[in-house]
Amino acid sequence: MTAHATDSRRTAIELLRRQYDSIRTAEPGVLAGRVTPLHDLRVAIRRLRNLLKAFRKVLPRPEGRAFEARFRRLSKKLGPARDMDVWMRTLKSAPARRSGQWRAFARRQREMQRQMKQSLPDILLDPPTRALMSDFKRFLDNPAFRAGDISIAVLGAAAIRKSIAQVMERSLPGPALPPRKAHRLRIACRRARYMAEFFAASQGPSATRLARKLKAVQDVLGDIHDCDICLAHLHRAPPGPRGLVRRLQQRRQGHAAGFNKAWKQLGADLPPFTCQSRAATAN
Repeated sequence: MTAHATDSRRTAIELLRRQYDSIRTAEPGVLAGRVTPLHDLRVAIRRLRNLLKAFRKVLPRPEGRAFEARFRRLSKKLGPARDMDVWMRTLKSAPARRSGQWRAFARRQREMQRQMKQSLPDILLDPPTRALMSDFKRFLDNPAFRAGDISIAVLGAAAIRKSIAQVMERSLPGPALPPRKAHRLRIACRRARYMAEFFAASQGPSATRLARKLKAVQDVLGDIHDCDICLAHLHRAPPGPRGLVRRLQQRRQGHAAGFNKAWKQLGADLPPFTCQSRAATAN
């Protein structure tokens, strides 16, 4: 086993353990019903899942893929509660907050949020989740790696190049940024950003710049997604505060303009990094 190959295995475990620790740190706050820890926990799960994908050539195939699926199921269970937090944050900025209609509507939504918060302990403390965390801790403490040598530089270059290709495949959602297509592009940008951050040490300053530009695109697409979540919620809910739909639609249009600017700035960093990635893979 070469020193470079050893580095890739050590880096994999270090990065995975960091996200595992973030999950455990956020758990008490989630169980207490707090907003920020739930967000932090879901971010850590996403990062962990992307790390498992990035290091597939290093980690044991059946076990690594199984952990990806198990953490994906956990994240999906937590999603509705996080969406409700986003929705309630939007309601606090709604117009006509002092009207009787707004108070009655907000009261119903707060009750829905309370019910969702009450379900979180059942999710985090149920036997499948406890078994997942125990199994993953055991995996981190006694990792088994696949045979073969691959350096962290080659592994990182390939992971970033693949993620950028996925971004470009989804890069033409149209001027109106339809919700589904905008969300798929956001997921691809987030994954590419994670890869650039994970492997920045081996890829140099270009990866750091790329991660920063991808985050700008991801953030504005996240704002658009939040608007889409709220508009969908209003469509399902009883009539909301007057003017809220129009306000959300206007806010979404403003974010769409911000997306166009961030996307143009990202484009300047893609070609040179892509070339660098190919060169690194060839070495």
